Amino acid sequence: FSISMIPLILLVFSACEAGVGLALLVKISGTHGNDHIHNLNLL
Repeated sequence: FSISMIPLILLVFSACEAGVGLALLVKISGTHGNDHIHNLNLL
C-alpha cells in the first residue's frame, strides 16, 4: 500500500458514492413522481 495509490482509492470511493447517490435520487424521484425530474431538467 503505497502513497501513490491513495488518489486512485479516493477516486474509486467518490465514484461509488456518486453512483449510490444517483441510485437513491432515481429511487426517490420514482416514488415521489416526476416533479423532481423536471426540476433537474431545468438546471
